[in-house]
Amino acid sequence: MDKPGKKYMDELGINRMSILKSFIRLDFITVKPYFNVKNLIIFAVIALFITSMSGNFTTGISLGMFIAINFISYPFVLGEKSNMDALYATLSADRYLVVLGRYIFTLALNLCAVAFFFSVSAVGFLATSAIGIKTVIGDPATVISMVFALVVVIQSIQLPLYFKMGYAKAKFFSMVPYIAIMVSFVAFAAISNINRDSPTYVANKLEKAFNYAPLLAFALIFLVILSYRISLAFYKKREF
Repeated sequence: MDKPGKKYMDELGINRMSILKSFIRLDFITVKPYFNVKNLIIFAVIALFITSMSGNFTTGISLGMFIAINFISYPFVLGEKSNMDALYATLSADRYLVVLGRYIFTLALNLCAVAFFFSVSAVGFLATSAIGIKTVIGDPATVISMVFALVVVIQSIQLPLYFKMGYAKAKFFSMVPYIAIMVSFVAFAAISNINRDSPTYVANKLEKAFNYAPLLAFALIFLVILSYRISLAFYKKREF
């Protein structure tokens, strides 16, 4: 490729990267009002309470991760109310950048949730230990990784639904992953005949599953890529 052509491609790549960053920034601006001081205090108090009552370091973090799932729908809600998708189409914005930006935003939001609730749960755990209440730290890396993977699976199912139907039509179907997880957990508990006097039972099961981490990580990455491609296909077909 000649130098002018190479320069054009470089500039095009930089421009697309700038647009992608703008989409991600816009999504964070969308959810920012919900992360005001009042709500953050409420989330922190809930995490502290759950961690203190359970005496388990990972409980509050797990709860926080599931709370974060709800926030990925807010950009879709705003998009429908403000007709942002029609604006993107008018501006001839590449739809793949819109979809890719939403997926990167979701990952970033998950990481922020882990960091926030990890800090809060650590405070709750230390406070609980200081007053002499029995605490269990277990294997945080294993549990957090498994919960994180579970959250990503749920989001990978939800996002294509939002891109295909929009939030208003998809909000009912987006509950299906939650129901499936609940049913799966009940079935797991029944089949495994969990001994309630052994709080480390589930942790041990998760630790065994974690031995297959490379395979599970590969499967998770494949699921996210598949979810992205399905979302992009749906979004390209929508008319605004």
